[in-house]
Amino acid sequence: MNWVREVISDSRLRRLAAIQLIDAVGSGIFLAGSSVLYVRIFGFSAGQVATGLSLAGFAGLIATSVMGQVADRLGHKRVLLVLTALQCASYLAFFLVTAFWQFAAIVAAISFLDFGRASAFNAVIAEATSTGGSMVRNKAILRSIFNAGFFGGSSLAAATVGLRSGHLLAIFVGTNAFSYLACVILIATLPRPRNVARALGSRRFAALRNPRFLYVVGLTTLLGLHGSIMTVAMPLWVLGHTDIDPSIIGALFALNTVLSVTMQVYAARGTDQVRGSARAARQSSWLVAVGCLGIAGTAALSRLGGALCLAVAVLVLTAGELRQAASRWGMSFALAPESARAEYLGAFNICVAAGSIVGPAMTVFLTVHLGPVGWIVLAAIVLLAGIAVGPAALATATRGVDVGLLEPSVVGMPTKPAHLEPGLAKGIL
Repeated sequence: MNWVREVISDSRLRRLAAIQLIDAVGSGIFLAGSSVLYVRIFGFSAGQVATGLSLAGFAGLIATSVMGQVADRLGHKRVLLVLTALQCASYLAFFLVTAFWQFAAIVAAISFLDFGRASAFNAVIAEATSTGGSMVRNKAILRSIFNAGFFGGSSLAAATVGLRSGHLLAIFVGTNAFSYLACVILIATLPRPRNVARALGSRRFAALRNPRFLYVVGLTTLLGLHGSIMTVAMPLWVLGHTDIDPSIIGALFALNTVLSVTMQVYAARGTDQVRGSARAARQSSWLVAVGCLGIAGTAALSRLGGALCLAVAVLVLTAGELRQAASRWGMSFALAPESARAEYLGAFNICVAAGSIVGPAMTVFLTVHLGPVGWIVLAAIVLLAGIAVGPAALATATRGVDVGLLEPSVVGMPTKPAHLEPGLAKGIL
């Protein structure tokens, strides 16, 4: 993995990688033990937990819409620093939980801060890189590091679930809070980014007022259904509609994680411009669609045949997941004007927040309740979104060039040599 040497040799990328790794380990420990924390320690019912997490999803949706503007106006690094510190405090608040309303308020605050941090952090990544290609590649590198750290943290959490409740609370909550404190220290050492002043006459909520941009975000939400397919629909399908040994689900999750760590940077190749990102989105839609049909076919196979078919389907689905993630990063960077970078990057993350809200219910209804026909419908939805997102993104990028939001080089049009126009960003992806 050549990208490991890149991390070691680049001081800015090394610091960003350290932040991502520490965050991932803490998040892995907490999320892997969160169900135990909510039910066994706090005593909430499954319905209460689901309600609280739904509220958290809506809080994240709000954060994606507003916090990017705050980061653009106050400074990306400064906002990232403050939100990370608040995350530390919000997790420590779990020690004070005695009622459901407190739990709901805390998880909603955590979700709001988390999505707000994502907007600022993505802007810091973009600011720390000089070319569009390296933005997407660096994002892929950092995502690989996050997946590795998350897997390590969740594995550590699994080894502690047998401890007494008091110890579990300290481990799950305290470790994650400490990880955010360590991130605060590292963020403070990052070079101060150069924020570009918002263009004169620009409107607030410009991203949310841009229907072309929101159309791309909506299509990207549908392309991101692979997350709910992998984590919700596929396990429920195996348990309720096949003769496959359920123990294979954990092994396939582990395989998905390993491939996400080792292959994400490779899967990000060619997504440094809108055209490349559109091509990757189209490819991912075909892969996810084939994966859906493969999972549907397991219902008619024997125990062994179904397990083999499921393994192949998960491999194909994972390839689509990696390619789609790279496409999403490429499009989000490409369609974000430099003067409102964090706002547009945050608004693009609506696809992540919306997917977490509607994805599980949508995929379960189509697959578990409608059976193989539902899998075919789901495959068709993803495939049509993959076909449509390319022209939509290109139209949005071309519109951006007309109003001075993007460089022509972003959409593959001729541009002057960089040394003749030193003030231009070199491909904002």
